Amino acid sequence: LPNAITNARILTLLNLTNNPIKELPPLPRTLQNLYIGYCGIKSLNSCLKFCSKLVLLDAPGNRLTDVPYLPSIRRLLLARNSFQTFPEHLHQKLLTLDLSCNQISTLPDNFNFSDLDELDLSDNPISNFPRNFQCPKLKFLRLNNTQINTHFHVSQFFTSNNCLELEVLDIINSGVTFDIEPN
Repeated sequence: LPNAITNARILTLLNLTNNPIKELPPLPRTLQNLYIGYCGIKSLNSCLKFCSKLVLLDAPGNRLTDVPYLPSIRRLLLARNSFQTFPEHLHQKLLTLDLSCNQISTLPDNFNFSDLDELDLSDNPISNFPRNFQCPKLKFLRLNNTQINTHFHVSQFFTSNNCLELEVLDIINSGVTFDIEPN
């Protein structure tokens, strides 16, 4: 991919999926949707520094271990990468977050995404669930094939401001259990 792509003035969608590019030059400011699945990319830090309008990043099957802060991102699809820790600098207004099939072992204690409607953390060796989990608009929660060994109390998990819109809860092959009545 030529470095001159940085100067593209109206490019809003770039699809480079399944290309062995490994590294990207700085991408244009106008970019809104980026598809870079299965390219062997290790880092996005320098290529996304001008992408202030990026709303969708679809980058499964790479070698990413971190993702830079993206001020306008709404859908972040990072399955099948090399994340060992939960990314620190995620935009709080994300709609979709897919970190499935990584090596994430712990989640932050404070998990607050006010607009998140889809969260997929399946197939990670996660052993904890956040103490303060606030995702009031969550519709899809996938925790299958994790090592989470947590006892939830229905009255604490489904509160007046949390998870009331949940449509799908996938906890197959995990240690997550629910009690009807708190102890």
